[in-house]
Amino acid sequence: MSATYTPVAGFSRFNLAQIQLRPGEEDKTKNLDHARDLIVQAAAGGGDDSRKADLIILPEYFNSPIANSAHKKHAEEVPDVPAGGKIEKKDLPAASPTLKMLSDAAIQTGIYIIGGSIPERDLTDDTKVYNTMTVWDPQGRMIGKYRKMHLYDVDIPGGITMRESDVISPGSEPTVMKFPFGTVAVAICFDIRFQFLIASLREANPDICAYLLPAAFNLTTGPKAWEILQRARAIDNQIYVGMCSPARKQGEEYVAYGHTLLCDCEGKIISTPTPEDEGETIVYSTLDPEHLSAIRKGVPTLTAQRRDVYNLPSFK
Repeated sequence: MSATYTPVAGFSRFNLAQIQLRPGEEDKTKNLDHARDLIVQAAAGGGDDSRKADLIILPEYFNSPIANSAHKKHAEEVPDVPAGGKIEKKDLPAASPTLKMLSDAAIQTGIYIIGGSIPERDLTDDTKVYNTMTVWDPQGRMIGKYRKMHLYDVDIPGGITMRESDVISPGSEPTVMKFPFGTVAVAICFDIRFQFLIASLREANPDICAYLLPAAFNLTTGPKAWEILQRARAIDNQIYVGMCSPARKQGEEYVAYGHTLLCDCEGKIISTPTPEDEGETIVYSTLDPEHLSAIRKGVPTLTAQRRDVYNLPSFK
């Protein structure tokens, strides 16, 4: 079968800032004030004009402790975003301080924010909590929502045993965001291991330029899989891939791996600082449409799929 390259529509060069935020404490107000300060710092590129962010992403469970025991206590109401629509700041739930902070921070900085993830309370069933991401535009409007689909239920001998599903319920709707600078698929942490998720999204949306995930790997799985999973998803799908981790803090009930990074469509790590960093930091990178286009043109794997032999799974 012939393979014809198709240009990536709607993708223009943009700067990404990933905030490797310290793990949340029980004092949510303190957590949110600190996160907002770092959002403002990230938006300004840390004083470097060449790194001023067009898009910021926060880590998984950034507003409260990363522990099953904390999720129900800190869960907030998160409204659903109408298809193709948005939720104005005035219509946000009054009792959801995290949403208010993210809305205010987006307005203050004038940029788009992927608000990590937070525990979401189900208003129709008080036994359910979701691990939920929100997305914000520069006017402080909520323009996207995603509930983690694959829950972290693992039992690794000599490593870690955890059942996220003991507290968290799974989502069922994949999410793709169309920003003015490009089309971005989003997910959360353990979702990175399920290659058919991003493969299906990429098949349905050839203009996806990046796959971004707030993520909290641990000291067992992080050294084994953190970097290689991101590089594999990037190479397979010819997109930029990045995961934003909480900073590492020993002594917590759940200790995050750190090492926030972004890799390009060839699987090369292009973010700064280096992926050895574990403490609180802001990781900057630039996504380049010319580089992505060159890779897809040189090795046009999407158009070379053998659909006469196999098909990718579909969400439809």
